[in-house]
Amino acid sequence: MKHRMNTMIVSALLVAASSSAMAGTLPGLAYDHVYDPINGELPTAVATPWTLSGGDPISSVSGEIATFSIASDGFYGRFAGDGVALDGSGYTLDFRVDPIADPSTSFFFEVLIDDPNDTGSLLEIRLRESGGNHYMEIREEGKGVRASGNVALDDGLHTYRFTRLGNIFSVYVDANPAAVLTGSLTTNSFTGGTERILFGDLGGAIVGSGEVDWIAIDQDTANFSAPVPEPASLGLLTAGGLMMLRRNRR
Repeated sequence: MKHRMNTMIVSALLVAASSSAMAGTLPGLAYDHVYDPINGELPTAVATPWTLSGGDPISSVSGEIATFSIASDGFYGRFAGDGVALDGSGYTLDFRVDPIADPSTSFFFEVLIDDPNDTGSLLEIRLRESGGNHYMEIREEGKGVRASGNVALDDGLHTYRFTRLGNIFSVYVDANPAAVLTGSLTTNSFTGGTERILFGDLGGAIVGSGEVDWIAIDQDTANFSAPVPEPASLGLLTAGGLMMLRRNRR
């Protein structure tokens, strides 16, 4: 029994270090709002359910992966009445996605964050495929694009982190400790007047298709760091698991 348990531990560590094409594990943050399908759930059926408005941007969910196929307006949201409370301590949005079709200049994935407090603004975080790369745009309503560019230089599922404190924000991808996008926002430039987090098609600019593993937000902590452990850290975890197995075999 002990041998079987140790084998399971090491197997789990090896899976964690394997290909990014598989469903990933959420980073260890104290998330307040999560969509992470485990058994094919829609966002309306998870532990902190999201409200659907308009057309459904999710065409199907298979196991742990949701497929977006967006053709008309529709989004899932969490609102102030659902416990959304962004504050001056900042916040962190993590998501793992893959655009699987190239809609040229249109974006397949968008998260809207409405933060009407003292450092308020209405932000749109958009992602699309561009020539085999992932291209991201951070747009502030009323002030235009605040940062943009290629953020992953290949296709496939990638884990992203958007983190904000005051008027400063950064975007990280996978285990890269350096921010791939940085920028600043204006204070109270434009808001919708209520704290909320939305994802889907929020007005017609979002089309195409892609895969979403999960989306999660920590509404009161700004985490300026890579969203997943560095490969070296995963290697140490795996080596530690192997040492544990050898030690218990004696």
